[in-house]
Amino acid sequence: MPGYESTQTVVGFLKRLAASFSGFNPVSGAPQILRGQANYRDTKIDIRVITRNSDQQDVLTLSVPMCALPETKVDSLFRRLLFWNNGATDTLRFVLDDTSGKINLLCLRPVLGLAFEEFQYTLNRMAEIAKDASIRLSQDFGLSMENPS
Repeated sequence: MPGYESTQTVVGFLKRLAASFSGFNPVSGAPQILRGQANYRDTKIDIRVITRNSDQQDVLTLSVPMCALPETKVDSLFRRLLFWNNGATDTLRFVLDDTSGKINLLCLRPVLGLAFEEFQYTLNRMAEIAKDASIRLSQDFGLSMENPS
């Protein structure tokens, strides 16, 4: 189970940002994961704190579900996402989630040493990139966005 200090760090940062937050709940069958959802700048962000088995360190994942994986224009879409990942997304990455069949915008970072300013910067970048990418992906590929801003 993730440490109390880790979860309270994240909750405290969200309160400072006045982001609405659902609270953390355990994931069934995965005691090392707590998950919740925040709404910040009109962007729904899935938040998980995960304790890595290898070193017992808590890791924070911030994820914005963008859209379902399309059945057409896949090669050009993947090239676009790779292009963005190589320079336009900073510490964030577009990832393909085979389990849910979605494209997500993801940040993965250890909780230890996380400063409020870094957390705030990351959430601001997520909101900006999600909004900009939603517009471009819907225009260029006709994708229906889950997190329209």
